[in-house]
Amino acid sequence: MSDFVANHWIWLTFVLIATPLVTTVGLMWLRAWQLSLSAWMKGVSISIVDLMLMHLRRIDTILLVNQLLVAKQNQVDVTAEVLAAHHLAGGNIRVVVAALVSAKRFAIPLTLERACAVDLVGQDPLQLIGDAVHEASKIHPPTSGGLAPDRAPVNPATVLLQAAPGTAGTITDPPRMTARVRFPQGELDVVVRSRTVPNAGDPVRVTVVDGITVIVEPALV
Repeated sequence: MSDFVANHWIWLTFVLIATPLVTTVGLMWLRAWQLSLSAWMKGVSISIVDLMLMHLRRIDTILLVNQLLVAKQNQVDVTAEVLAAHHLAGGNIRVVVAALVSAKRFAIPLTLERACAVDLVGQDPLQLIGDAVHEASKIHPPTSGGLAPDRAPVNPATVLLQAAPGTAGTITDPPRMTARVRFPQGELDVVVRSRTVPNAGDPVRVTVVDGITVIVEPALV
């Protein structure tokens, strides 16, 4: 026996090292195959290799696939790559998908990238949608002498969710740290980039939206 070990120690060492490695890879493949098959049967296509790589990156693949299925069932357009990247960045993909589903229900134009950005700066995109819907549903007494009540202006949550590069507005209060700007959906405090201090009534246009920070510049008229 000792002679056999001495003559074949290289192969024995290889077997001892390779066996647990092959077993681990095999178990990973089996787990990924089961998850991929389950997703495929419900209309979501994600490859076994992608699932294995995500698992190696410590992504919760079961949670990821579940959220892809939720999005699919509600006809919300999301990608596994963006959700995986958001998960790795410390974001909550369950909240992001729920926000997208809620936004679709209430016809609020929220994108996957925007929802992820809002989530990463510590804001709850689902709560923003809830605030927007709640404020938009409030009815104020008539102010113009009409018989029908006037609907209240949409609150800043809706403006924040709908603000995008190119959106036009008008400054209502001159900026100090931030300026209040009136958009078609309502008013919002924004950051103004300008060589001169703008005045109330000056037109501006959104140039950057970074999470919950909206940056505007003077608009050419």
